[in-house]
Amino acid sequence: MNTMSGSDDSGAPATLAAAFVRTVARYAHRPAIKPLGEPAWSYQDLEAQVKLAVAVMRRLDCRAGDRIAIFLPNRPQWPVLMYAAALLGLCVVPVNTRLRSGELAHVLRSATPKVLFTQARFLTNDFLLRLDEATGVCKPNHDEASALSHDEGLAQAAPRPEHVVVIDDCQHAGTIRYSDLRDAADPDTDLAALARQRSPDETLWLFFTSGTTSAPKGVLLSNRALAGIWEWTRLAGYGPQDRVLMTRPLFYVAGHFWCMLGPLLHGSLAVVGERFDAQEMMSLSAQERITVLSGNPLMLKTLVCDPAFDPAATAHVRVGYFGGTTVPLDDLKRITQAIPTATFMQVYGTTELGGFALSTRPGDSVEIVWETCGVPLNALEIKLVDAQTGEATAPGQVGMLIGRSPAFVDYLAVSAQERAQLITQDGWVRTGDLLRQRPDGRYLFVGRAKDLIKVGGENATAGEIESHLQSHPGVQLAAVIPFPDAQRGEVPLAFIECKPGALETINDLPRWCRERMAPFKVPRHFVPMDAADWPMTASGKIAKHLLIALANERIGS
Repeated sequence: MNTMSGSDDSGAPATLAAAFVRTVARYAHRPAIKPLGEPAWSYQDLEAQVKLAVAVMRRLDCRAGDRIAIFLPNRPQWPVLMYAAALLGLCVVPVNTRLRSGELAHVLRSATPKVLFTQARFLTNDFLLRLDEATGVCKPNHDEASALSHDEGLAQAAPRPEHVVVIDDCQHAGTIRYSDLRDAADPDTDLAALARQRSPDETLWLFFTSGTTSAPKGVLLSNRALAGIWEWTRLAGYGPQDRVLMTRPLFYVAGHFWCMLGPLLHGSLAVVGERFDAQEMMSLSAQERITVLSGNPLMLKTLVCDPAFDPAATAHVRVGYFGGTTVPLDDLKRITQAIPTATFMQVYGTTELGGFALSTRPGDSVEIVWETCGVPLNALEIKLVDAQTGEATAPGQVGMLIGRSPAFVDYLAVSAQERAQLITQDGWVRTGDLLRQRPDGRYLFVGRAKDLIKVGGENATAGEIESHLQSHPGVQLAAVIPFPDAQRGEVPLAFIECKPGALETINDLPRWCRERMAPFKVPRHFVPMDAADWPMTASGKIAKHLLIALANERIGS
């Protein structure tokens, strides 16, 4: 494989535990993690923190196969807890920091983690209050449990993890301070011996991702996901000289794998950023001389179009990569002209396929990077099929992408019926995404067969939002579609038919939704509908493709 400068030629490690031991041995005195406003940690410093975390988890009686949840914003504790879990054979459950109590209850009930690591709050979200509401310690003041009665799994209180550990030393009933556990821990641990006990097939991650039902589904991945991480980071030339910006949320695969674990596999420095926004990206790029920058196209466009953008801030960037939504050629040209030192790459992937599945290559023209998401990585199998029949499509035709990744273990929190819809009998995962292969072997992303709305890089399903809306006592019927948005790419738009005598409901819905849904799921527009106005198919379903035209009439494009 051709790689950019800076990568090495050794093979991918079989397990994350083995990867950590190897990297520490090679790069002990090089910088590994740069927390905000603090000196950088060396790989030797990181090893010391991981040893303490291993001891903490042992004090909590964590054993191989147990699950631990991490409900934290981007913090240096993320890789510490992740590596400790990998060494002990635990499964890590990353939790979206934007979840509200009903959504958190679903995650906790499905995952049943033994330990939850969290902090008091971040931005506007009070994590410990959300946890208490989700587990029935206190009742939400907006009666969320009642509002979510459309789904019994969300309506009931979730079982509380056996241990709730706070990392920021706050005092809260029913929690343990991490510092107390750490100070009492014995860090005398042979990490290499622990690593030798681990297997590539051990389940290491449980990511929750929006699915085709009203509740998020869990995706279990094994250590074998490392093959894809290693392959792409080698392609991009990650090496000890790199300083990778870690502003993407670490509870998602993109941030977790390529912003956090990717650089740490190669002796690079991972620079912690709290917010995935243009201002922080520019500030940290300047301060930390960032060499690898990632974001969705809208974020990169916002960055370079900001009146305060300083080209000197990104003068050290050599690689920029993006995915999650298409980008107009003019926008990509503007981005590449604003950051002329960078080679840009477009990627495509899904959690089920272990993250990145397709990627353009270094040296591809701007037009190829704009138009295509590249060619498949070697770590998985993919093919295009007819979405209805499952038969392979002819060359050049649009088809639904299905794939098989050695990293994929199974789905969690889905019914047997949905599992049959998601996975073929011979083990191929149906992504629901429509692509077309060009004669040169590169793939073009065409659209989504499944009802998915990508809001600034985060996935929301129309079905989940509709279920929430229809649980409102004044809503008769709701239909949600994606609607173009200059800042986020697309946002949810909701058509609402109110129950007789409840016309005022439409005015109350924005506030009501904000109390019950993560912010990116809240519709940005609400369009009132009369019962006779719904466009329907011959089978009695709402014709959503006709709603798009109606939305343009009512809202404007």
